[in-house]
Amino acid sequence: MSLSDVILTILENNGNLKYNSKAIFDTIYGSKGRRMPPSEIRKITAKIRTELKRLTDRKKINRKQYGCYQAKPLPHVIQKLENPNIQLHGLKLECHIVENNTKDILPISPQNNIEGWLDARGFEPISHNRWSLTKWWENRKITITVHSKGLIEIFARASNNPFEFLDFSRWLDWLNGFFDPLIFDKKKMWVRQIGYARDFRLLRLEGVSSVSLQIMMNVWSQVYQKGDIVRFEHHMTFPKASIDVDAVARSLMLLTTPMAETNGKSDEMRDVT
Repeated sequence: MSLSDVILTILENNGNLKYNSKAIFDTIYGSKGRRMPPSEIRKITAKIRTELKRLTDRKKINRKQYGCYQAKPLPHVIQKLENPNIQLHGLKLECHIVENNTKDILPISPQNNIEGWLDARGFEPISHNRWSLTKWWENRKITITVHSKGLIEIFARASNNPFEFLDFSRWLDWLNGFFDPLIFDKKKMWVRQIGYARDFRLLRLEGVSSVSLQIMMNVWSQVYQKGDIVRFEHHMTFPKASIDVDAVARSLMLLTTPMAETNGKSDEMRDVT
């Protein structure tokens, strides 16, 4: 293998890193290189610099800054980068306890047993007509507020442990069990706010740490460096009773499962966004 091919292989195998001639020399020769005479090191390093320039002129690699080079993204790397799973980082749900509750606990008033149910579950009154409870579900903070007129608000904060499709489905099952024996229409559990993101591990933001864009009054996006990943984050607020939780679950399923595994199409169709 020629020196040019060796250099190209090193850069392509570490597409998220930038290399100078010294770093490439160390990668090729390791501890053996440190035992070489200085004159030999200088000679080999000069050859590496020459090959780096040739590869740049042939548009095989990118020159990122003086003396530093990086591989161009390959098609299979680009496809991999464009297909991380969609993850939910936060959302707000709303639903109502069914008016003809078969267990006769509505409307909420001192004459029925809803306050006893709230007390037993650990809810605390936060006003004369609202009760609130904070719980943790698999390291995700869940805040539930129940209003005296039957409105239930559910906030999920999951930035440290985002929801993917299977997590989200299990969490919805947990919610259904938690609210038993309260009766509410599961088909009318509405999403009011949602935050979702995709994490790209082989990208870097150069010269900027964060970019924000407000697309509409109720939609904004942000791209930022978070450790060794670049996160594309989107936040949306929906009008009342406009999108139900089942629609979000279906969308999350499609954006999580590669289409090639669900409909037999080629991997070229994987990016469904």
